[in-house]
Amino acid sequence: MTDSLEPSKSFFALWDGSPEGLDPDERQAMIDTTADGRLYDSSWSFGRGYDSPLAGDRVFLLRTGNLRGVVASASITKDGVVMDDHWTGTGKRTAYIDVTWDVMVGDDDRLTIEELRQALPEFKFPVLGSGRRIYDPSAASLEDLWGEHVDDLGRRTRNPWLGGRPSPGNSGYLVEFHCSET
Repeated sequence: MTDSLEPSKSFFALWDGSPEGLDPDERQAMIDTTADGRLYDSSWSFGRGYDSPLAGDRVFLLRTGNLRGVVASASITKDGVVMDDHWTGTGKRTAYIDVTWDVMVGDDDRLTIEELRQALPEFKFPVLGSGRRIYDPSAASLEDLWGEHVDDLGRRTRNPWLGGRPSPGNSGYLVEFHCSET
């Protein structure tokens, strides 16, 4: 985590929905791991690496093409970007960030692009490149909307672990048991 006093930033990262962009087996592992309340470490392409991504900044994975919408959220784990070969194997170089995914959902459970457009009227859609910064008030609205979406999904699926292990004051999933001595 950085020692900067700068508030954390939020970004959209893009996934085209293809198996080349995210291997289906890896995606399922991400879904399973985060549904169990555990984090999933990986890297993700970040466009040109603008806006100085820092550890602790938030990333929302926006699926493009068919079934558009947010399918995951993560926190950046290291400051800056790393340049490496583009994931398509074209020989081009691209920027990558290290992230820890806290939620990955299936396509049927995504936060749809229609919901995003309605909830973020200040944000200028479409998102044309990975690593696009989300400024406030849209960033705060998206964080709240995604949190509500994940909470609702957890209730519908009866999964108290979705979005992270519950902790006191964190969610309504903890049940207190009171024992009385007789």
